[in-house]
Amino acid sequence: MSCPTRVIVQAPASRVVVQGGSAKRITLDNSTVAKIVQNRSTTVVAATPQPLRVVENSTTVRAGSNIGPKGPPGQAGGTIAPVAFSYGDAAAPIWEAPAAGTLTIARIKISTAFNDPAATLSLGIPADHDAILPVDLCDCTSLAEFETTPDVRLALGESVVIYPTPGTANQGAGIVFLTFLPD
Repeated sequence: MSCPTRVIVQAPASRVVVQGGSAKRITLDNSTVAKIVQNRSTTVVAATPQPLRVVENSTTVRAGSNIGPKGPPGQAGGTIAPVAFSYGDAAAPIWEAPAAGTLTIARIKISTAFNDPAATLSLGIPADHDAILPVDLCDCTSLAEFETTPDVRLALGESVVIYPTPGTANQGAGIVFLTFLPD
């Protein structure tokens, strides 16, 4: 897309006016004119305002450089070792919160599909079996990964529990990955 550009030379207040398509008109000051002139292959001096056609060495104008200062770094996330499970495991706690905080990400990778279509799998807490990764978000009969961002608040010592229901499956396994941010 071409942008009609006019360079108006009027000592000491030269200016450049750029307008293209549906863009708003942009007027640049003397220092910007000097930068544009340095980028051009030729210099045009006009006694009166005249249209200027730029053939090469296009200039990119970016607005919005008034960004505030960088804020302080946030708290580091907790590292939890991956937890393996298989079809024969009973519902059991797989991890306990070392401090109060928020479980932000839960991911289950099914490495061996359960071979009963009625098999289910979920992650939760004792009070709510689906609080972290509900049954309807995890198809343990397929080789896939299932991830959720539950943002579940956990108290110090509260457990994350895996709830496998294998049905008649005689195979099935996977790994649970958790991300926890302490308060």
